[in-house]
Amino acid sequence: MSRRARRPWLLALASVVAVVAWSRGDAVEVRSGRQAVLELEGRPCALVEDAGGGDARGDLVLEPPGPDGVVRKHLGGVHYEDIVFDIDLEAVATCPSLQDWIRDTVRGLKGVRRTGALSEVDAQGRERMRLIFTNATLAEIAFPGLDTASRGRAAITLRATPEVTRRSKGTGVPVPLGRGKSKPWLQSQFRLQLDGLDTRGVVKIEPFAVRLRLLSGAGPSRDIAKPPGTLDIPNLSLLVSEAFAEPFYAWHEDFVIRGNSGPDHERNGAVEWLSPGVNGVLGALRLHQVGIVQAVPAPLGGQTARVQVVLYVERLDFGLK
Repeated sequence: MSRRARRPWLLALASVVAVVAWSRGDAVEVRSGRQAVLELEGRPCALVEDAGGGDARGDLVLEPPGPDGVVRKHLGGVHYEDIVFDIDLEAVATCPSLQDWIRDTVRGLKGVRRTGALSEVDAQGRERMRLIFTNATLAEIAFPGLDTASRGRAAITLRATPEVTRRSKGTGVPVPLGRGKSKPWLQSQFRLQLDGLDTRGVVKIEPFAVRLRLLSGAGPSRDIAKPPGTLDIPNLSLLVSEAFAEPFYAWHEDFVIRGNSGPDHERNGAVEWLSPGVNGVLGALRLHQVGIVQAVPAPLGGQTARVQVVLYVERLDFGLK
């Protein structure tokens, strides 16, 4: 997943070449780049990358010109920018409170809010600055693309919409953080499963983002609260090896062309992240009421013949081990 350079609040870390995470007082890992520690429910939770946003912005109100021709101005409500950060799935797996937040959001539960903080740290892992957020809603969960030919790490991008944020100077003490998994989660290690369908030929799943539409509303004082609305689940776009595409063509023929597209012809399944070198499942995004929309030959582009398949999904569930 590409890292986003538009997040300004950690630019002071651009010259920092390493961040050290602590577990029981021992340094466990040194990682380069702009990073911070996510805190949820009062506890350090996970190391995140490219964290930014959360700044307050006043809404400017222009009054009609007076007799003197001057347009007078004043501030109305206060908005807070979304907080955006990237986090490896292996780090998510070490943080139950973050897993619960993601799981409850993709399930479409209402009123799923969390209060926490992001701690900017120096090269010795000491807190330099602290961004506290209150009643934040996950407005977007962007899952990584999966590709059998990729060497990238599996990471997600989270966009949280806070009700209120506050900045404070850091404590200057090391931020404790538990140990992560020893093996990285890779974009190439995945499996798609659909009930009653041979999916061995799936070689790629395009990136997709689950979005929660937020409604505007007035919060306490001059702050603006955004209550959650409906959950937007995108279609899944797959590439399937042509040699294994017949089951998808047959489903498309029955479901789309013949019109057998009722709930009894939909399928359940899962996108599973697998352990490198081991036939174990590290976690899964479970898919409910899946239907097929499209199955067409993909442009060759000098590559092995592929078939592009598009699926819709009604409901999701999320869980990591």
